[in-house]
Amino acid sequence: MTTTFSQTITDKYLHYRTDFFWDSTLYKSEKDYYYEVQNGQIIQKSYPVLQLLFTEVISRNPYITKDSFVREPYTYYPYKYIQKDKDIYIQYFDLQVNKIKLHREYSLNNNDTVKFLANKNSLGSKYGISVSGFSVFLGEQTIEINGKTFNTLRFLEDHYAFSSHPSYRTIEVYLEKQTLIPIKFVTTNYEYKMRQKKLYHYVTYLESSGKVLQDYTNKKTEDLIIYEQKSKNWTEKQKTIFLNQFNSDIKSQKYLHCLLELLDGKVSFYHYERTILFKSIIVNSKCNELIPKD
Repeated sequence: MTTTFSQTITDKYLHYRTDFFWDSTLYKSEKDYYYEVQNGQIIQKSYPVLQLLFTEVISRNPYITKDSFVREPYTYYPYKYIQKDKDIYIQYFDLQVNKIKLHREYSLNNNDTVKFLANKNSLGSKYGISVSGFSVFLGEQTIEINGKTFNTLRFLEDHYAFSSHPSYRTIEVYLEKQTLIPIKFVTTNYEYKMRQKKLYHYVTYLESSGKVLQDYTNKKTEDLIIYEQKSKNWTEKQKTIFLNQFNSDIKSQKYLHCLLELLDGKVSFYHYERTILFKSIIVNSKCNELIPKD
């Protein structure tokens, strides 16, 4: 498939890439999703690749496994952005009342805060859309993506959470000025109580566009990965972060350092808590003998 870049976002398929960072380190880049655009209307879709469902052990001697895959692409309900005077609305079809409706999302007045942003995941609800957070206009900005220049309207979305949630996030949204199509998102995560910025953040941006969509029949999830940090050796800063995020009183130090010994060099630091090996170590390792007794 030939991909092109268009200053006016005129192609039917717009492909978005997400770069994942820990601190200032890029540890993963992947093709995230694409927009199918028709008359300014946006339909966000995932790539129809094969996803690993489960792995079955066929034989233990010799050790033989069989992977089973499923193809379950998602499609969000369509919407488009409409500007009226100094306000920008999201236009969508409301299934609750069966008619097209507008919901105010952004204001082009610098001092105006727009509350109750629409949750795009809920546009297909028959019970009405869900809303949360607020937006603030940060001004016009010219940005560069892959050597191409875009004139944008930049907004900050604050997606707050209740005190029961451990974190919340802000998203800087860049709308291409002429079409009002989003072309860049910068997501920052914060610890809820202290409003302290977390080290994990990510940037999603329009990487390429085209008039046709390539064939994904034989593609798998890993084929969407553009770059991934493979090193399993932890830096001194990462080790310190690991030790400090637990209740590291003096009695727990031997236990935590034992865990660190088992993890460093065997599991990538980035999102290590999601790995099967980490869960196995937590449950079954020799380190459990070092857990302090009350």
